[in-house]
Amino acid sequence: MKTIHLFSVLIIFVSISAFAQNFKGIPIGTENVAIQNADFEKEVLRLVNKIRKKNHLNILIWQEDLARAARYHAQDMAKDDYMEHETYDRNDNQLVEICETFYRIEKFIRMNNLGENISAGKSTAQETVDGWMESKGHRKNILNPRFKYIGIGYYFMKGTHYQHYWVQDFGG
Repeated sequence: MKTIHLFSVLIIFVSISAFAQNFKGIPIGTENVAIQNADFEKEVLRLVNKIRKKNHLNILIWQEDLARAARYHAQDMAKDDYMEHETYDRNDNQLVEICETFYRIEKFIRMNNLGENISAGKSTAQETVDGWMESKGHRKNILNPRFKYIGIGYYFMKGTHYQHYWVQDFGG
């Protein structure tokens, strides 16, 4: 009887810790941020692949570990109210850099070629992709023929500076 009770407590603890996200420090790569708006993420994928086809490039394939990395970063930016590629924590209302972009992504997946686009403040997928295409560096990532995979994260948080946070992580 005690073994069953202890086992039940252990299952409850594991379940709770799986849903509780710790956004302090460097991610370990097992984080799994809940999808907040799958339609927005799918629309970014559709728009990006439409652009790639128009430019005679292979379409990007959805890769779930890249999506987990992107969702993690989108939510982290919202929780600590910033927009940067590097990962930050807020301590006493000061942003402190925790880790570099590719170090964070590589916690979730290892690939030879990685890239990232971020955006904040835009409320639609179309506005976000249009903004990326108007930026030389972001456009270069979208049109990079070495990239074969993509993961997209979107997070909305009312009361933050930008409210809408978007991340694309690319791999190849």
